[in-house]
Amino acid sequence: MAAGTRQVCQSQTQSTCYRHHRPGLGTGKTTFIEKLLPRLRERGIRAGVIKSDSHGFNLDMEGKDSCRFSQAGAESVAVISPQGWFITQKTEQRAGFESVANKMEGIDLLLTESRSHGTLPALSLWRGKGTPLVGEDVAAIFTSEPHAEAAAIYEYNLNDIEKAVESCLFLMGR
Repeated sequence: MAAGTRQVCQSQTQSTCYRHHRPGLGTGKTTFIEKLLPRLRERGIRAGVIKSDSHGFNLDMEGKDSCRFSQAGAESVAVISPQGWFITQKTEQRAGFESVANKMEGIDLLLTESRSHGTLPALSLWRGKGTPLVGEDVAAIFTSEPHAEAAAIYEYNLNDIEKAVESCLFLMGR
């Protein structure tokens, strides 16, 4: 991939994407991504993250103007500051992954913590609970212990963040 070009999972207008398969609670998905982000930054990769949340969320704090606007009936509220911006948008149903991804700017790589967003290459995490998620879309599995089902997939220690960085760079064509 030439310097300065960007590529996406399903369109040619966004960043390279990869996803974490969504294993059970306590697998370390958030911690894994937290460790991965600064290492990618060291390599000059500007990463964004989409977090899939099935429980709902609220960015607003009680008493803040943005919260008051939402409570008063605004369907969408944006907050703009010198350090950045965000938009909250009320929806009848979950927004599509690509729709949200296309709103993210200034990134080379888009990470997502989900198993339900199309055909993105995946890094699977497994700590010995349940069955590891493996399949055609899994580029590598990061695990606390070997598993027979993962035999045909690159397998690395769950704490080997350098291998995760190398996997991301490979998937980006770098």
